[in-house]
Amino acid sequence: MLISAFASRGPVILALDDTIERRRGKRIAAKGIYRDSGLSALLFLDAMRRGGITAITRLRLDAALYEPAPPRPPGTIGRPRTKGARLPSLSDVLVDASTGWQATVVPGWYLGRCGPG
Repeated sequence: MLISAFASRGPVILALDDTIERRRGKRIAAKGIYRDSGLSALLFLDAMRRGGITAITRLRLDAALYEPAPPRPPGTIGRPRTKGARLPSLSDVLVDASTGWQATVVPGWYLGRCGPG
């Protein structure tokens, strides 16, 4: 409903970052850094993908990326696959000479500068 109300024309692009909760102080018993559940984030991203929404997230250079799971043949027994073939790491893609790069400018992103602020 929000998309149809506020962005009925044009693509919808979201920029996401993982949420970190830092707990410090004399009176806090469970000190540490807590991240949101990665599974719920993946389910949310998948729902956005199915809805035609582009999401921009950050990834670590050593992130393990996979092809989508292949279609399951009829009559197959056992648990269905959840991921396909392993893709090269982002650091490998970065240094690969055959990787084709294309510069892209996103209007309004960081006010046209290379970083925030």
